[in-house]
Amino acid sequence: MLTAGRFKKPFIPNEKDTQTGFIQISMEDMASEVELLTSRPVLEKVVEKNKLYIFPEPGESEYLKRFAAAIKKGINGFLVLINLKKEMTDFEVAVAKLSGDVDVEFIKRSNIISIKWRGYSPSQAKNVVNTIVHEYIKHHIDVHGYTKAFKVIKKEMDLNQQRVRDVENELNQLEAQFGSYNLDMERKILIEKYLNAKMTYDNLLHIDPDSVSSTNRGLYAEDPNFVGLMKELTDVEMERMTNVVSYGVKNKRVTLNDQQIKNLKQLIKSEHLHNLESWKESGDRYRKRLDEFETVRERASVLKRDLVRVLDAYQISRQKYNEAMISAAMDKAEISSVLVVAPASYTSTPAYPRKILLLIISIFFAIIGGIAAAFSAEKMFSRVVKIEDIMAYAKLKVLLTIPEFTTEELLNGQWLMNNLSKKMASIRSFLSEDTAKGKVHLVVSPSPGAGTSFVIRQLANYAQRATKTKSLLFSIDYDVQKVSGVKIKDILSDSKKHIKRNNETDYVTVLVSPDELSSDNSSFGSLLEKIKSLGYGNIFIDLPNERGDSSHLNVISCCDHLFVNVAYDITDKYALSRFVSVIETQSAITPSGAIFNRRENPIPHSIYKRL
Repeated sequence: MLTAGRFKKPFIPNEKDTQTGFIQISMEDMASEVELLTSRPVLEKVVEKNKLYIFPEPGESEYLKRFAAAIKKGINGFLVLINLKKEMTDFEVAVAKLSGDVDVEFIKRSNIISIKWRGYSPSQAKNVVNTIVHEYIKHHIDVHGYTKAFKVIKKEMDLNQQRVRDVENELNQLEAQFGSYNLDMERKILIEKYLNAKMTYDNLLHIDPDSVSSTNRGLYAEDPNFVGLMKELTDVEMERMTNVVSYGVKNKRVTLNDQQIKNLKQLIKSEHLHNLESWKESGDRYRKRLDEFETVRERASVLKRDLVRVLDAYQISRQKYNEAMISAAMDKAEISSVLVVAPASYTSTPAYPRKILLLIISIFFAIIGGIAAAFSAEKMFSRVVKIEDIMAYAKLKVLLTIPEFTTEELLNGQWLMNNLSKKMASIRSFLSEDTAKGKVHLVVSPSPGAGTSFVIRQLANYAQRATKTKSLLFSIDYDVQKVSGVKIKDILSDSKKHIKRNNETDYVTVLVSPDELSSDNSSFGSLLEKIKSLGYGNIFIDLPNERGDSSHLNVISCCDHLFVNVAYDITDKYALSRFVSVIETQSAITPSGAIFNRRENPIPHSIYKRL
């Protein structure tokens, strides 16, 4: 019995600890264990321990067994000689035989596996089954155990542990380097300083260095040096205005004041450019420091996330290692998920032979075999199934092969004609191209139900389309009681009245008696000549064939070409040979060729006879 839960091995992918709940046994689990039970390592151990490679020889009085063993040995030797079978030792033969004879199956709607095996004696059967169970459990432990996975699991655990140490060391280094800083507060202060420096620099950048004195001086309100220069410049400008009023523009005092103003403006411009560069450097310094703090903060955040991840991986690998150690201990104690519900036992009565069962099977096979033999005898006949049969028995060239068609394809006349036109090219040479030299064509078959009428209709349609002359389908019916056809005298009196048209081809149905065709004074020949005079270049005669008589021999003399229709799986080869031989002997005419009709669903001969 295969159990689930904690003792199921190997552990499923999402199973991380021993607290995993009950796991239901699946059909795949059961099938895998059945295959494992009948695996070659298990069977080889069973054969070796029970010496199944020693085959007992039949006794001297068991003549049939000795004879069967000799024949079997000879056949095996012959198959090995011609390389159809590999030469096997007795041990390999015993393993293969045990694999084929042991019956292992799991009982439906349960997790129980049953094992059955038939031996030469009850004790041997019992010992072999018990050995199979014992070796299977050992093999199950070897396959599903974790002993061989120790190195891999230990390597994985050590690697995860080293990763944890590396992340912790790097995080500790960052904390030691920036531990005295409040990273968030320091970042806030740096942002304020950087924004102030950038704003001041941007404002100063828009001031013209040559006209600082006349622009907004509030940017330098907190700079004492610059304020002093600006005050001094203002005083000098006021003094100049006073001197201009008192002494005039060209006075030396005014000139001295102009020189002082020029020097002060140059000094203010230099101080402005210096302040502009100073603020630019301050902004770059604050930006760089801020980037360093951002990098440290981001790296610290990544390291914390990595630490959580690698710690989780280390815990999982550690748990796997502990599970492997537990599994190894269980394997050493031969504790597995397979439990022996009941040891092997044997029945008091022999398992073989079962006479009643053999009798029932014999009767069944006798009935089936008899029916099969009857069908085989029915099918093992000399019917034509390939072109070579026609050429061999009829000595005729196959001019046309009509392929198989489905019922839907047969109903599509246009498609059928287009498909057959390519195959009927070999018939073209037998057709008349001149209405003044009309030809009469006759298609006959040695077997009823061969589809001769179908073949004649297709030939008439092809002749109508392939040549420039008109074609006529001349159908003959022996039933003079019918009213659908006309008699020969009626057609002779008024031919055009009784000829009808179907699609592209004209046709006429003539009611005659077999005696009219076989009579020496038959007007049949006159009728054909009458029809030729109407401008029909090709006339195809559809002669009934259900009577199985030789009435076609009386019509052959009136025909220019004779074709033999051979139906696939209907026409008998020997009947075909006799049929052609009779035609050539009695009429001294050799058929122009044969037509092989393979179309689907021709009327079977047996059904045709019943019809």
